[in-house]
Amino acid sequence: MQWNKDARKPAGGYWYCTVKRREADRRHYTQNREKLLEAVRRYGWKRYGIDGMTEELYEGLLEAQGGVCLGCGITQEEYLERTGKRLGVDHDHETGEIRGILCTHCNLEDVLKVVA
Repeated sequence: MQWNKDARKPAGGYWYCTVKRREADRRHYTQNREKLLEAVRRYGWKRYGIDGMTEELYEGLLEAQGGVCLGCGITQEEYLERTGKRLGVDHDHETGEIRGILCTHCNLEDVLKVVA
């Protein structure tokens, strides 16, 4: 067994077994996968200036668009299969206004049109 000190804790923290810690982390992730992914998405949306975006709003926008990219019409499932990512949220960087759900290719084309 390998023992390490938890540097995240104040005052030197506590010692833990890396194997047991890894097993506990895996169990936690397996049991809370959807909740953890939602938190990561929310953080990503907030980081990119899309404050107030929720999973429910994302799903509602996607459903309103017929489940496809607003630009090219690729479905969420097909895009996920090709790239391993979900369709992205297109928004105005100055106002934060959400314009729709786009694939990366269409979002970049849209950005290039605005810049040009």
